[in-house]
Amino acid sequence: MKFIELAKKDVLLILRDRKALMIIVIMPFILTAILGGALGGMFREPASAIGGAFNLMVANEDKGEIGGRVADVFASADLKKLLTPKPVATRDEALAAIDKKEAQVAVVIPADFSARVVKGEPAAIDVYQHPDSPLRGSIVQAIATAVTDNLSAVQTATATGVQLWVKGGMLRPQDLAAAATALAGQLQSVGAQAGLQQVKYETVEPRKGVTAFQYYAAAMTVMFSLFATTSSGAKSFLAEREDGTLPRLLTTPTPRWQIVGGKLVGTFMTAIIEMVTLIVATTLVFRVSWGHSPLALAIMVLAVSVSSSGIAVFIAAISKNSKVADLISMIFIQMSALIGGSMVPLSVLPEGAKKVSMFTFNGIANNAFVSIMEGQPLTAILTPALILVVAGLALALIGSRRLAA
Repeated sequence: MKFIELAKKDVLLILRDRKALMIIVIMPFILTAILGGALGGMFREPASAIGGAFNLMVANEDKGEIGGRVADVFASADLKKLLTPKPVATRDEALAAIDKKEAQVAVVIPADFSARVVKGEPAAIDVYQHPDSPLRGSIVQAIATAVTDNLSAVQTATATGVQLWVKGGMLRPQDLAAAATALAGQLQSVGAQAGLQQVKYETVEPRKGVTAFQYYAAAMTVMFSLFATTSSGAKSFLAEREDGTLPRLLTTPTPRWQIVGGKLVGTFMTAIIEMVTLIVATTLVFRVSWGHSPLALAIMVLAVSVSSSGIAVFIAAISKNSKVADLISMIFIQMSALIGGSMVPLSVLPEGAKKVSMFTFNGIANNAFVSIMEGQPLTAILTPALILVVAGLALALIGSRRLAA
């Protein structure tokens, strides 16, 4: 059929254009290497999962009874699915273990901890974390804070109880110190364990987080699929309209739908070739894992190709010439990439920007590919794929009618 010949011609033109190939294949490959290497630290501990129990160095430098009970809190059965405590003698040993990455977080109970608690003075548990483990550090900090807060409450209860005993004649002034210590010892055990009741946590089903190279391989593949379609589809439409080729084709017996359809199919095939090439290249060179569902990956490649092709046809339809199309394409691609998380990870963007990103081409496609990489079920990408396909077909229909008019 005629539209197949037209589609084939457009695909061959783009494949023979070295400048175009440089933009849609080599450039995203280079950007993936640069961004994946430079921003790897942002992806070392995904916020989506803890990944099971993690090592916690516990250095109890306090020889008192209270310090020992606090150390026991971190080794309690309630936390065994979250923490794997590793006792050490000193602060230096705990910090050395973090430096060697033998543990992600460490807690240190200072030498004067029990004494300060008994005296009614503020006492703190020191928490240290590796820079790559902010989430784990915050969990341990929450536990430590809950324990110290409850010990503070115990201090207040001890002081109040002793005062009442003295006033009621149940305690002689000379026995005040001994009674306060005994009461504190009984209440501190309760207080330390009660601290756990204030810590809310849940065991998250392990879900594989993406690396920087995975994230940017997907982001660049999505972003440059737009470059591929606008450079082939939009410009091809406009170039042939400007040089008179398209008007002459429209006067031939060939139905208009075949002419416009051929151009559209050519744009669609270009997007698929671009995406498949980058998926294979990043897998071989950067060892990027695109997940374990070829079906989900194929669905998203097709959905993104349909959507980007529709966008390209629509841009061609509303542009007076190729220069205007270039300007519109560049603005749209850059804005969608910036807001949609193709350049900066969505995790570091403000909450408002994250919500807006879910209405952008890049944001929808990026999140779907990340879901596949994380091993989420096929159903997780069906809705975004449907949105992309419907939007792409709608834009293609509107654009095609304008171009064929």
